[in-house]
Amino acid sequence: MVAATLQASLWQRFFSCQIRRGGKLMPHGPRTSDADLRSMARKRIADGRLPVIFPNSIEASYGSGKTCRLCEQTIQSQHIEYQAKNPLNGHPLSFHLACHAIWQLECRACDLAQDGHAAVKGHADRQPDPIDCHL
Repeated sequence: MVAATLQASLWQRFFSCQIRRGGKLMPHGPRTSDADLRSMARKRIADGRLPVIFPNSIEASYGSGKTCRLCEQTIQSQHIEYQAKNPLNGHPLSFHLACHAIWQLECRACDLAQDGHAAVKGHADRQPDPIDCHL
């Protein structure tokens, strides 16, 4: 619970602002709530539609019209598109900026749950929220 709260807090501080593009504010992703996106990420990880991976590299660009692997909405040209290669099959994984961040938070929560480590260093009594991780 603490890890999810801490990670969500860090995410909100970093990503809740909008990114500037040509002097105008640029939306960072879908209008779906963070809670709904986190729920979607957990479901997609559990059913195998999203892998639990930590990519060695990612590419970022303006949206290309591809479908986001998390929210399943089009990544429009005014959004930032993050793309990582799935090492399991070599296929690209495209996300909105916000969706990518939430997917990685859920990958981390799953990784911690799998390893049974404490959620936050120095808080050995606190464990991450349980998550159904099928690797």
